[in-house]
Amino acid sequence: MWLNFKGRGFPERMARSAKRIAVVAALGLALAACKTDLYTGLDERQVNEMTAVLLTEGIEASRVQRDDTFALQIERQDMTNAVAVLSRAGLPRDNFTSLGDVFSTDKMVSTPFEERARFMYAMNQELAESITQIGGVTSARVHIMLPESSPLDRNPEAARASVFIYHDPVVEMTTHVPVIKKLIVNSISDLNYEDVSIALFPASTVSQSGTGNILPSLNSLVPANISLLLLLVPLVLLIIWVQLRRRSSDTEQKWLLK
Repeated sequence: MWLNFKGRGFPERMARSAKRIAVVAALGLALAACKTDLYTGLDERQVNEMTAVLLTEGIEASRVQRDDTFALQIERQDMTNAVAVLSRAGLPRDNFTSLGDVFSTDKMVSTPFEERARFMYAMNQELAESITQIGGVTSARVHIMLPESSPLDRNPEAARASVFIYHDPVVEMTTHVPVIKKLIVNSISDLNYEDVSIALFPASTVSQSGTGNILPSLNSLVPANISLLLLLVPLVLLIIWVQLRRRSSDTEQKWLLK
């Protein structure tokens, strides 16, 4: 009976156990490799730019179209690194409002204050979008102050403008300051060149590991697939060991009964 049990039943049970272990390992791999949406509601230009940046950094990324927008998908284990990489690149960029969007209103009649506010906001958006087209500019914001004028004012207050620019630290943006000032001056009536101020701020260049992380993550040491296998191998070995101990215990009990 011992030879019969060892020659037939034990290998068959081990085969069934191996199949269950393979299924568990496959499910673990499938769950770990699932992709998730990092950003949604993107236009085609932005999703292509973000995908290219992530692929350049070795992070697997893909785009998925949903109606008129796109979603950026990545592996779940790459989410932290992907957000850090895209943040340093200033992505995703701000969505600017056009003149038509600002002045579209359901009201039949708007007050002069509302019309003036919409006009100033629209001009800020249009100029900021133009500045972001300059090479090296990550993001830009424009703030224009147009004082209310009156025919009775003998000394009317001059218009002023402030520009905030967040740029790539590799690019020397100071050479573009005169051009940006002229762009603002030529777009706003009664605005003097000296009344336009430009503030330049380089983008962050802090590395992904940072000073706050004492130990690097497993993903930074080995590829994602290898690190996943390293995590699953001990689990598989533990399951096999438990199965062997259980089969050995059953064998001893049956042998004693015989």
